[in-house]
Amino acid sequence: MFKQTLLVLVALVVALEAQANNGIGCWPKEDREHRGAGYRGKQSQTRKGLRCKNWLTTSYGSGKYRNEGVGDHNYCRNPAEKYKDVWCYTTSGSWDWCDVPTCGEKVGCWPRADRIAKGTKYQGTQSKTQNGYTCKNWRETSYYSAKYFDKGIGDHNYCRNPEGKYRETWCYTVNGPKYDYCSVPTCVAGEKGQE
Repeated sequence: MFKQTLLVLVALVVALEAQANNGIGCWPKEDREHRGAGYRGKQSQTRKGLRCKNWLTTSYGSGKYRNEGVGDHNYCRNPAEKYKDVWCYTTSGSWDWCDVPTCGEKVGCWPRADRIAKGTKYQGTQSKTQNGYTCKNWRETSYYSAKYFDKGIGDHNYCRNPEGKYRETWCYTVNGPKYDYCSVPTCVAGEKGQE
């Protein structure tokens, strides 16, 4: 009963925030932190820009995962409830992660071309890592120098990719491992990189 009630509440939150996220919806924070299957948005494109495949044409199309959001659609999901990000099989024959914002968090987005090029143009306000750790202020790191100021480094604790060499933005953490990657959504057509 609790799980059904939670899923109903999740669906309401997703529906309310879907328009603010260009129709892709958002992943409720508590469900995301627990690697749940509560994302019910309509993201159907992966980080690499690949189109998602209809779930019914995959091994997850069986009835076992119907309550975890899998069905006759091609939207990103986390049906086995074990990943930190939603994902999908692609029409190109592989699988890939999908970018979905966390509900209630306005962290900006990473321009698609810059993300693919492992660039430095994400200038949003994400300050938590994909595993929930708080980012350390860049002022307390060796990156706080004029060399990186034009790459988004400053007196703040927002995720960045200052050297332009990683697949994700990242930060040093206050309360976890030395550093961790951050989940930042990719901008969709017409969306600006920062809010």
